[in-house]
Formats: sequence, C-alpha cells, structure tokens
Amino acid sequence: TSSDSCYLIYQGQSVGSINPPANSVGGSQIQNTSVTTAHLHTDVLGPMTVDAANSLVNIGGRFQVGDSNITQAYTQANFGYVLDVQASTGGQTYISIAEPGASSLGDTGMIIGEDTTNAWIVQRGNKGMNFSTNDLSRLSIDNGGVITTPYQPGVNVTAASSTESGAYGAGGNEYCIWTSVRWQNGNNYNTSNGIFTAPVAGKYYVSFHSNWYNSSAGSWIMIQVYKNGSVYEQWYHSTAGQGTWMNEQGATIVDCAQNDTIRLYKQTQSGSGGGADVGNYGGFVVRLLG
Repeated sequence: TSSDSCYLIYQGQSVGSINPPANSVGGSQIQNTSVTTAHLHTDVLGPMTVDAANSLVNIGGRFQVGDSNITQAYTQANFGYVLDVQASTGGQTYISIAEPGASSLGDTGMIIGEDTTNAWIVQRGNKGMNFSTNDLSRLSIDNGGVITTPYQPGVNVTAASSTESGAYGAGGNEYCIWTSVRWQNGNNYNTSNGIFTAPVAGKYYVSFHSNWYNSSAGSWIMIQVYKNGSVYEQWYHSTAGQGTWMNEQGATIVDCAQNDTIRLYKQTQSGSGGGADVGNYGGFVVRLLG
C-alpha cells in the first residue's frame, strides 16, 4: 500500500529506505529468492544498482556521504563531481583505507582528508608511498621519509676527446659540445650541439667542473651558461700566476619555461687556447629541481 515502506539490505547493512507507490510491489517479488540485482532511483542519487552476486554497488549519479545538509557548489552535470564526503560534526573529515590483513581500519592503513587548517594524505603504518603515472612509479617515499624521483629530467655529460668543441684541444671560443653521457633522464640533451632543452617549466640546477687548459689563453679564462642563446651567468678567472692546468667550476639555478635551452660556452682573452680536460676530469650537469 502507499503507507508501506521497505529497506534495501546489502550484506547485512541497510543501504536505504524506499517508499514505493501503492501496490507496486507484490508478494511474488518479495518471495523470489533468485533475484540478485535491485535498482534504487532517487532524485538525489540517480540510478543505483546493487549486484549481490558480484559484491558491487553502482551509483549512476552523485553519491554523498556524511552531512546530508551540505550544499555542493559545483553540479555533477557541469563539473563532473560524483562523490561528496563531509563529516556531519567535528572539525575534520577523513577517508580510511586499509589492506585486508590490517589489524584495524585507520590504525595501520592510509587516510585522506582534511581538518580546519590542513589537508592530509597519510600512511599510518610502516610502509612507503608511491605516486604513479602510466603504471610507473614517478615519485616514491619510503617508510623512513626518503624521497626518490627516478624520472626527474637531467643529464651528466663530459668530453669524450680533446678535439670535441669546448675541450682543450679544440681551439677557440666556442660552445661546449660534449658527447660522453654518464646518465640522462628524458633524452633532453643533444650530443650533436650541446643543447639541453627544458621539457617542462621549472627551476634547473646547472653546474660544470673541469681541469682547464691554460696554454695560449691570454690573461683570463671565462666559462658561461647560456639560456636561449644569451649569457645567463658567467665565471671569470685570471690566468696570472696559474700553471698549465687550472681548476674551473661553477653552479647556478636557471628559471626555465618549457622548451627553453641551456648551453655551456668557453672563451679566453686571446680567443684561442683553453678548454676542458676530458673523461673523469670534467663534467656538465643539468637537473630539474622542481
């Protein structure tokens, strides 16, 4: 009848109450034990399907947990919001997640939520955390708090021979085009022209070091970092009182937009001589900091 009501029970728990129209549910439906799927339609949630055989509850519209009086500022139709979670009392709201063998929910598992001052993603047990894209772990935090970013763009390169551009046997003022790559993430360094191209916008750590040849250099040696074809920063070293080999090194942080370029340039007062030693005696490093 129109005054009757019934409850939808799933695995021993009430999912929701239903007030059907008069005479819409008869004894044959209630007594039919072969029925394993039910549908719940409301103006708030949209269509809801309970599939007991597969332990599946499907909400076709928007699902709200907690405070039923809260008003969502963004509609599901326009913004794609399908799940709202807000505690009805207190100063915090959390979602607790734990693997099946956890001793107690929320004790050793993971929680996501916020309080009145901060948002939180917390692993409460002795486990690490991984953040992935394309099914690959891009950022990992071990249970001791050590952070690794194995795909962070960068390169470490040195001159393979004395005749490579910028090495001690190559000649005059020129860009350093070194080809012996120690490691590289992202293939952003071009060994044919010595250019590192920033794959994303951010701050890039740039450094160099080498034994630097002093023969025929004149009164000074200068090493420059170029960004987009212009000098970004430079290091000047007088050759007065120096021996045949000088130790040169420098580091800076370059603010790059996506596709900005970074290069290393060497020059001398005389326009000839100078240049980096090869192999383990030198290196050019670029790495994205963030």
